[in-house]
Amino acid sequence: MEKLFIYSGPAGKYYYFQDKIVEMVRNGENGYLYILPVNRAVRYFKKKLIDAAPNQVLIDPPVFTFDGFLLKCFSELNPGRQVIGSDLTQLIIEEILDKHKTHYEYFKYKDKSVTGAVKKISDVLSELRRYGYDSQKWGKIDHNTLRIPEEKYKDFHSLFEQFEERLSTTFIDEFFAMYLAAQQLNEKQFRRIWPDANTIYINGYDLYTPAMTEAIRKLSHWRRVEVKIESSEENQDLFMQTREIFRSLGSISPEIIKTPSSPLSKQLFNRNSAYDLLTEPKNKYQILAGKNREYEVIVIAAKIRELYHEKKIRPAKIAVTFSNLDCYAPMIRKVFKDFNIPFNLSTGNPLNQSPLIQKYIKILSVVNEGFKTQSVFEMMFSLMRFSEEENGLMALYRFIIDQRIRYLNSGWAEIVRRKINDSDVLTDGDKQKLTACLTKYHKKLNILYDFNQDMTIESFRKQYLKALKEFDLLNWYKMEASCLTERQREAEFRAFNRFIKLFEKLLWLLSQIYGQQPVTFLKIYRLMLTMINHASYSLTEKNNYGVQILPRLEVMATDHDILFVGGLIEGEFPHISSKDIFFNDELRAKLGLAAAEEFLNRDRLSFYTLMESPAKQIFLTYPLYEEDRLLIPSTFISDLNDILSDKIEQAETDEVYYLNKDNMLVCLGASIYNNDADNFERDIKNLISTGYDIERILSGLQRIKIQRERRLFQLPGFFEGNLSSNPEIVKLLTDKYQNYSWSSTSLEDYAFCPMVFFLKQILGLEELPEQDEEISPLDRGLAVHKIFYRFYSFLNQKDQCHQPALFLTDLLQIAEEVLNKLPWEGFLGELEKINLTGSDLQPGLLQTYLEYEQEQINATGFVPSHFELSFGRRRRDESDPDSVEQPVLITGANDAIKLSGSIDRIDVHSDGRVLILDYKTGETSTKINAVHFYRGTNFQLPLYAKVLSVLKPGLTPVFLGYYLVKSSQKCERVPALADGRLFNEIKTKVSVTLPANPYLNTENQPLSFIEFLDRVVDLAVHQISRLKKGFFGHTLYPEDLYCQSYCDYRRICRKNIAKLKYLSMQSAQENR
Repeated sequence: MEKLFIYSGPAGKYYYFQDKIVEMVRNGENGYLYILPVNRAVRYFKKKLIDAAPNQVLIDPPVFTFDGFLLKCFSELNPGRQVIGSDLTQLIIEEILDKHKTHYEYFKYKDKSVTGAVKKISDVLSELRRYGYDSQKWGKIDHNTLRIPEEKYKDFHSLFEQFEERLSTTFIDEFFAMYLAAQQLNEKQFRRIWPDANTIYINGYDLYTPAMTEAIRKLSHWRRVEVKIESSEENQDLFMQTREIFRSLGSISPEIIKTPSSPLSKQLFNRNSAYDLLTEPKNKYQILAGKNREYEVIVIAAKIRELYHEKKIRPAKIAVTFSNLDCYAPMIRKVFKDFNIPFNLSTGNPLNQSPLIQKYIKILSVVNEGFKTQSVFEMMFSLMRFSEEENGLMALYRFIIDQRIRYLNSGWAEIVRRKINDSDVLTDGDKQKLTACLTKYHKKLNILYDFNQDMTIESFRKQYLKALKEFDLLNWYKMEASCLTERQREAEFRAFNRFIKLFEKLLWLLSQIYGQQPVTFLKIYRLMLTMINHASYSLTEKNNYGVQILPRLEVMATDHDILFVGGLIEGEFPHISSKDIFFNDELRAKLGLAAAEEFLNRDRLSFYTLMESPAKQIFLTYPLYEEDRLLIPSTFISDLNDILSDKIEQAETDEVYYLNKDNMLVCLGASIYNNDADNFERDIKNLISTGYDIERILSGLQRIKIQRERRLFQLPGFFEGNLSSNPEIVKLLTDKYQNYSWSSTSLEDYAFCPMVFFLKQILGLEELPEQDEEISPLDRGLAVHKIFYRFYSFLNQKDQCHQPALFLTDLLQIAEEVLNKLPWEGFLGELEKINLTGSDLQPGLLQTYLEYEQEQINATGFVPSHFELSFGRRRRDESDPDSVEQPVLITGANDAIKLSGSIDRIDVHSDGRVLILDYKTGETSTKINAVHFYRGTNFQLPLYAKVLSVLKPGLTPVFLGYYLVKSSQKCERVPALADGRLFNEIKTKVSVTLPANPYLNTENQPLSFIEFLDRVVDLAVHQISRLKKGFFGHTLYPEDLYCQSYCDYRRICRKNIAKLKYLSMQSAQENR
C-alpha cells in the first residue's frame, strides 16, 4: 500500500516539486504525474520538461490541472459520453427556463431579464454539480430539516431533472463529470491510463472539492502521492483555509513533513501572537497610487519604463496582476501601447468584439430584423473589399432609399428592377449597372431567405455555412490582408477557430436534444447570440515577450524579478463578503459548499502568496477615485505595513514623469511656445531617456511646428488644407478640372468650405444615407417640380400659360397621377398629399398657388414660358424643348467657366424681359440673396442669368428669385436680385435691388445689375483658380448655422474658429 505525504510550510517555489521531476526527465524516467493549479502553469512546465529531456524530445508530459486530470479520467472511463463546458451549460439552463417559465415559482424567470438570472442560476447549479449533487441526491434532502423553502427546493429539483433529461446519457456537464470520475476511478483503470506513473505530485491548491479529496484518497492507496500545502502552525488566522484541507485529508493518515515557517507566514494577518517587526530588504515593497484607474495603469507603465532604462530590467522579467483584470484590460492595452511597452495580456478577448465574428452574426441579425433595408446594406458594405464594387452598391442603396423601400423581403428585387427600368432620371448605362448589381446581391440574399422557415438543426448548419461561403467568410484567411498587422491577423484566426468550435459544439448538442424536429430560427439565433456574447478567445502566450500581465492565480507561475499588484482597494481585494442569493452560509455548510467567509480567507492567502513571491521588488498600487467617489485602499496594505520595521511609504509622483511619449512631445511644444529654455532642455532629456532617437525627436518637433502654425493667425499651411506647395497635387487638380463642367452646387460647396469639397468630392467620403420615415425635402421638391412641369406643358399645348387659374381641375388630376406613383406610404404620405391637393375643410397648396400665380401674371405681364431648361446634361423627357446637352461657356474677366444645370422656370414679358425663378419647398434656401452672391459663396441664380443670356440672347434677365411653395399659407415669390432700372413691377427690398450702395465696384461706385452678374462670374472663376492651385482650407464662416449644425463633416472637423474669423475679416477688407 502506497502512502500520502503532505509537505506543510510557507509558500516557496511555485513549482514545488520541479527539481525532482526535472531530474527524472533528464535521466529518461517518466514515472511521475504532476498536478498544478492553472493551465498556464501546466503549459509552462511541460515546455520546461521538454527542454530538459534528452535531445529535447518528450511526448506530451503528464502534467495537468486537477480539473484536467479528472476530465481525462472521465473521458477514458466513459468514451461514449461527451463533456460540455460551462458556456453550453448556461445555454441549456436558459432553454429550460424559457420553455418552462410558468412551471417555476421560486426562480420566477422572466424572458426580459435573461442574462443576469440565467447566469446566477447556472453558476449555482454548476457548483452543486461540482460537489456531487444530481436529481437523486437533491431529492433525498430533507428540506424541512435544512430549512429550505419548499418552492426553492422544488424548483432546484425540477431544474436538476430537466437538465439531466436534456443531457440524457449522451452528454454530461464538466463539473459533474469530474465528480463522477473520482467516484468511478479504480486501480486497474488508473494503471491502464498511466501505467508508468509511480508518484503523483500536487501543489498550489488552497481549496479541495469532494472530487479532489476522493481522488487523492484513492491514488494514495495505489501510488505514492506527494502534496504541498501552504501552512504555518504559528498563524492560524492566515492559514484557516488550508486547515480545512488537512481536515479533509486527515482520514487518509498522511505523513506530514513540516518545514520551518517564514517570518512573513508567521506574522501576516496574525492577530493572536506578537513577533518582532520584519526586516525586509529596503524598498522591497513600494506603494504607488494614481488618481483613477487609468492613471494607476499610467503610474505602473512609467515605473516599468524607469526600471527598463535605469536598471536594465527586461520587460519579460516583470509581472503585473490586478484584483479585477478584466476591468483594467482596456486601459492596459491603451496605456502600454502609448508607452511603447511590449506586453502579454492574459485575459480573454470578447468574441463578440472580433470584426470577423461581428460579420458572422450580422448575417443572422439581418434575418432576425426581417431584412430591413438599412441593415442589409450595412452588412453588404461591411463585406466590401474593392472601391469599384462599393460604388456600385452605394448607387443601388441610394436608389432603393429614394424609392422608400424599407424591407427587402422576398420579391423586392423585381420591384426594384421595374422601378429602375421605369426611371426617367437614370441613363441607360446607369440602369445596366444598377441592374447588374441588383442581380448579384439578390442572388446572395436568396440564401438567407430560407432561414425564415423552421428547420432541423442539421439543415440550419448547412444553410448557415453555405451563407458564410457565399459571402466569402469561410475562406477569408486566403484573401489579401496587408492592412492587418501580424497580431491582428492572429487575433482573427483565434476568433475564427473559437467561433467554429463553439458553433459546431452548440449545434451538435442541439441536434441531440431536438433530433429531426424543426426548430425556429429565432430560438437558434438567440442561443448563438448568447453563446458568442459570453465567449472569449485568447492570443498566443508569449512567456518570454514583454511584461506578463496575468490574473492572480496565474502570475505566480511566471519567472519574474519585479511584481506589480494593482487594484488594491477595499471591496475588490479583499472582496466584499457577499451573501449567496440562494443559500446562506449556514445552509451552504450543511450542503458541504464553501461559505462566503472562506472567500475572504482565500483572498488573504492569495495576498500572502503574492507577498512571499521570490520577486526582488513588489509594487502595491491602487486608484484614489472612481469618478467623484473616494476609494479606500485595501486593508491588506496596512496589514503588511504593520509587521514591517521599515514602513512602506507611498512614492511621490512627478506628473511629467508619468507622461507617455506623445504627451512629452506636447510638453516640449509648450516649452518651445513659451520660449522656456530650462523646461525645453528638461523635456528633450526626458524624451531621450525614453529611448527616442534623434530622428523621431526631429519628427516630433516638426509636429510641434505644425501645431504652432495652426494656432498662429497666418495663412493656412499644408496641414490645414493648403496643398499648393506640392506640384504633383497641383498638376493632378489642374488636369482634372481644366475642362470640367461645373454645377452651381459644386461651386457653392467649394466657395463656402473648400475642406468640405475636398472631403466630399476629392476623397469621396460620405456616410451611408439613412432612410427617412418622413417625406424628405428632396422628395417633396422633386414631386413639385414634376407636377408643375407637366401642368405647364399641358397649358403650353393649349396656349393657355397666361391664365392657369382656369385649369385647377387639370392641375389636381396631374398631381394625383404623380403622387400615386411616388413611394409615399402611410399617415405621413397622406398628410403630404392633403397638403398639396387640399381637403373638404381647406384648400391645398396647389389651389392657393394657382390663385397667386394668376394674380402675379395679371399684375406684371410676365408669363411662364420655359420649364426645366437644362444645359450640359442629357436631354430628359421632362425638360424644356430648348434644352441643350452641351455645357454653356461663360466668360469672365480672367478666364471662362463651363456650366451645367437646369433652370426651373423662366417667365417672359412681351418686351423681352424675363424673371428667373427657382422652386423651393423650404424657407431656408429662400434667404439666400444679393448679400451671399456678393461675398462669393452662392452663385446659382446669377450664373443662370448669364447662361440664359447665351442660350436666349434676345431675352434680358431683370429679376432673380425663389418661388416658395411650402403650404397654402406660405406660397409666394421671394426676390434675391433685381435690376431696379428695368424692373419695377414687383416691390423688392433695397438690399436686393441694383444699383445699391452695399455693392460697389473698384471705383466705389454702385454696381449695375449686369456688372453685379459679371462680378459673380469672376468670383466663381477665382474659386476655381484657387481649387486648381490646391487650396482646401476651412470655411471663412465658422459661425454660420450650416457649419455649426448641419455640415456632414462637423464631427471630424479640426478648424480654429478664432483664426478663421480673423482671416474672414481680412478677406472682407481685401474684397472691398
